Amino acid sequence: MRTKPRHLTPENAERFQDASLVDVYHQRLPYPQAAFERLLVLLEGLPRRVLDVGTGTGDLARGLVESVEHVDAIDVSAAMIRRGKRLANGQHPNLNWIEERVEAADLQAPYGLIMGGDSIHWMDWAVVFPLFYELLHREGYVVIIERGELPTEWSTGLSKLIGEYSTYQNFEAYDLVEALESRGYLKVNGQETTASVVNRQSVEDYIESFHSRGSLSPDAMAAEAVKAFDARLRALVELYAEDGKLRLQTEATLVWGRPLKS
Repeated sequence: MRTKPRHLTPENAERFQDASLVDVYHQRLPYPQAAFERLLVLLEGLPRRVLDVGTGTGDLARGLVESVEHVDAIDVSAAMIRRGKRLANGQHPNLNWIEERVEAADLQAPYGLIMGGDSIHWMDWAVVFPLFYELLHREGYVVIIERGELPTEWSTGLSKLIGEYSTYQNFEAYDLVEALESRGYLKVNGQETTASVVNRQSVEDYIESFHSRGSLSPDAMAAEAVKAFDARLRALVELYAEDGKLRLQTEATLVWGRPLKS
């Protein structure tokens, strides 16, 4: 069986517990509302109990919790959970935060949906997907949700800049869903990309958002490298700002399917 891309190591995954990364994680642009609407459609006829794996600060869990009976939001990072509890809906009575690895937690099945964002990349697929099979309702789905920005006028320069400063020098681009399917962990039932939505973000918040990536975590970079990256990114984008804000278009792609037992 093929190995995972080389940058997806436990050591790199631990960067999402870095204090400097957690401090700016809220600068990531929100999921479009249409993503939550699609999740609710997928839940029709299923238990309205949801598991959000690798929840981070709970962007998915907090966005969905008002519309379901219960969400278990699980993450290994105490710092991420503390931050999430301070954000909108972080104290909602239907939201249960769990600080643990998903494979070690005492979880209350069945769930109608198990959802995850970027965290799915970092998990031990051979362990968690058979577990998802056991935790899901017999007609429930695993949903992988990826949010992204549409290309901008500065995209080419941005890619070069990230490549120069990224601390993941062994980064390998790959298709997560294809990797899961080809390894026999997931049978895909459907996919949808939301319409793009416009967000306006200040130049400084936009710059900070890049340090919510493991590859650009300030804790993993030299202080001078952080300053240089920020200065060069500022010079790259400020020409396109209006009243200090950038116009960004974001979308989300949802892929849902059944986890395979083995």
